[in-house]
Amino acid sequence: MPSSHQHGETPTETETDGDGQKETLQAARDAALRLLAKRDHTLRELALKLKARGFDNPISEKVIEACVRNRYLHEDDFARSYRRQMTSKGYGARFIRSAMKQKGFEDRQIDAAFSEYDGATDEAKAARSAAARKLKSLRHIHD
Repeated sequence: MPSSHQHGETPTETETDGDGQKETLQAARDAALRLLAKRDHTLRELALKLKARGFDNPISEKVIEACVRNRYLHEDDFARSYRRQMTSKGYGARFIRSAMKQKGFEDRQIDAAFSEYDGATDEAKAARSAAARKLKSLRHIHD
């Protein structure tokens, strides 16, 4: 099969022409969309997962930029959703903030996610909900 590369070279992700880059870019795009179809990700998480799948930074950056541009990946919305989800599971503000930082959210995104958060009310509600679930599970043990 003829190739535009000499001496068995493989196409790099920084090339701007040729089918190899288009195929690599499409494969990275497909991988990113599969990941995002399963659950939301931060930019950092998606970049790490694409790297783990063998895509170098220039390709990953292009794919991530396209995902943001097309609103497949929107960290601000994800930050609010993640905060609500963690609160509903009974986690407190300090734990959630730490978890969000580890996921790669920026401080401004974390602060915005907590701007609608009423810590005392939300945490008390989450604690009551967690206690009710635990009580329900314990009742099944004794039945």
